[in-house]
Amino acid sequence: MTWMNGNDRRDSSVFHIPYFTPSIMMDNNFTHSFNNPVDHTVVGSTALSRDDEMVVSALNLGGDFVYPLANGENVHARVMTQFGERAIVVPRNDLSPYRGQYDMADAYRYLDEAYAGYHFNKWYGINVDFGLFMSYIGLNSYYQEENWEYQASYTSDNTPWFFNGIRVQIFPSKYLKIEPWIINGWQSYGMFNQLPGVGCNITYIPNLDLASISGLLKHPNL
Repeated sequence: MTWMNGNDRRDSSVFHIPYFTPSIMMDNNFTHSFNNPVDHTVVGSTALSRDDEMVVSALNLGGDFVYPLANGENVHARVMTQFGERAIVVPRNDLSPYRGQYDMADAYRYLDEAYAGYHFNKWYGINVDFGLFMSYIGLNSYYQEENWEYQASYTSDNTPWFFNGIRVQIFPSKYLKIEPWIINGWQSYGMFNQLPGVGCNITYIPNLDLASISGLLKHPNL
C-alpha cells in the first residue's frame, strides 16, 4: 500500500535494532502568500503558518516497539512526538466543553501517536490497540511527507486527524481491512457529552490499480 496517498513511502528501515524501529521525520518549508499579510500569519492551512519566513513545520521523533510471542503473535506499541509549528497550528481538540480543571487544548499537544496493542495470528492478522492513533478519515495523512500533494485541501485540513480510544484492525484477507473504533470523540481527548464516538473503516485493495476506502464515524453529538 506504499503507493497510496496518505501512506508511508518506505518499505524498509535504515535502522536495524531488535524489538524497536526508530522513526525520525522533519518537515521544513518557506512560503509566500499573495495576500501579503502584514503580520506574516497564513490563515486557513495546517501545513503552512508563516509568510516569507523559514519554518520548522514539524519534527517527529519516535518509533515502533514489537515483542514477538509464540504462534506468530506479538505485543506492540508506537509512540511519535510532535514539535514545531504544527503542535500549535493544528487544533488539538474540538469545541467540547472543558471537563473540570483540565486544559484540554494543551493535553497531548506534543504527541502525534501513542498506543499499545496485541497482534493475534488469525486469518491475515488481527490487531487490538488502545491509545492515541491516526483517524484514517479522508485520504490524506497527518504527516505531509506521506501525501502526494503538500498543501491539503481546506476540507481535508478540517477533518479529524487523530482519535483517542480503542481500535481493532481485522485482515480477513491480504486485500481487505476492517477497522472498527470506540473513541472519545471527533478529534478530541475528552468526550463531547456522556457517550463515546463509534466508527469503522473498510479498505479493499484487490490489485495495485484499484483501492476502495469507506468510513463511518458517529460523533456523540449527532
